[in-house]
Amino acid sequence: MPFGLRNAGQTFQRYIHQVLSNLDFCVPYFDDVLIASNNSEEHKQHLKQVSERLSQHGLKLNPLKCVIEKPAVKFLVCLITSEGVKPLPEKVQAIS
Repeated sequence: MPFGLRNAGQTFQRYIHQVLSNLDFCVPYFDDVLIASNNSEEHKQHLKQVSERLSQHGLKLNPLKCVIEKPAVKFLVCLITSEGVKPLPEKVQAIS
């Protein structure tokens, strides 16, 4: 999608949401996609499903930007772990 178009961000967000709709284990947010899994084997299956779905729509992942099989990830302003979602410590400290 060309840069500089006024509604490019919203258009892409709507598109990626439609592409990955009904995959209840993933959360697309602009060019980031969070994939939540219970274990390594399930995560591999989820990655395959997302990759296939993106490929069907002419989209591909940049392997250099992928963070795969991590027990904790920063997503937006949160730290997401198997124990739940917490605000990033540096964000909390900034407003304290």
